[in-house]
Amino acid sequence: MDHHIQERLGCRYYLRYMDDFVVFHEDKLFLTFVKKKIVEYLKELRLCLHADKCRVYKNSDGVPFLGMVIFPNRRRLKRESVVRFKRKLKRFQERHKTNRVPWRHIHQSIQSWIRHASHADSMKLRELIFSEIVFRKEREDWKPANCQKTEDC
Repeated sequence: MDHHIQERLGCRYYLRYMDDFVVFHEDKLFLTFVKKKIVEYLKELRLCLHADKCRVYKNSDGVPFLGMVIFPNRRRLKRESVVRFKRKLKRFQERHKTNRVPWRHIHQSIQSWIRHASHADSMKLRELIFSEIVFRKEREDWKPANCQKTEDC
């Protein structure tokens, strides 16, 4: 597929990750031609493009790809991706507080999202999200330092 798109069709600006791909070009007619040729090529392989997801976008409007919107001069995370992650963090907070999920699992999930988000222009967004979140545990054996007797606490 990569060789077909780049060498045979002459697409210089092409991104692919697994089964998702994007072709960039300034000419809408050329992109329509490329799409037609890709459909024909995939038909030979008994594959097809997803009808709802395959379309021609203006570069200036941004192109959705892998949870981001790619513009000519920047990459932004999709709003839904950020909202979903913030909800997940809140669930992690509650579950961690009551010892229902190990910290190792939370840490791995957060690191994974940070690595994904780092491919977009998201430093300030990440700082904002993580400045709002605190993970604390409820401890049954915790008492204030000045507490002498159980009834005083």
